[in-house]
Amino acid sequence: MQSMKHSRLKTVLQFISGLLAIVKWLPVGQWRQIAVTLSAIVGLLLSMLTKCESEDTPSQPAPTPAPIITPSPTPTPTPKPTPRPPRILIDRSVVALHPFTVRYTAPFQYNTHLWADKYRLGYMGKDVDGGHVLYAVVLNTAGKRRLTVRNDTGNVLASEDIEVRP
Repeated sequence: MQSMKHSRLKTVLQFISGLLAIVKWLPVGQWRQIAVTLSAIVGLLLSMLTKCESEDTPSQPAPTPAPIITPSPTPTPTPKPTPRPPRILIDRSVVALHPFTVRYTAPFQYNTHLWADKYRLGYMGKDVDGGHVLYAVVLNTAGKRRLTVRNDTGNVLASEDIEVRP
């Protein structure tokens, strides 16, 4: 019976506390200070009522449920992709006297050159992706060519056969 009175009183005090919380934010002038004070008093009464209710009910430890043991899945190893060898990429079909871009997919190294047959076309610069790039490569004559990427000692790092159209 007494717990029923406590629960009704608690509900009424929570309602009043909610109304006072709203009134605190309204432009009510001098009444705002009264609303703040009443809100603090109602909050104090609510906390005392909650403490009294917790002392009235005997605390019994809740039975702990037995833990559920689930078998953990064993992770299957993901296959690692086979590394591709570095290669030469050309951005478009090659036409004589028209510029094209050449990329080399290996990590950047200094003193890397692009060659067409026996002629050096230029140093390859660093691309934003961390690879090699040479912009505006122009081949003057049509026919079959062999593009090679070489390091500063002359070792061939990659090569590609291309067809230059007229």
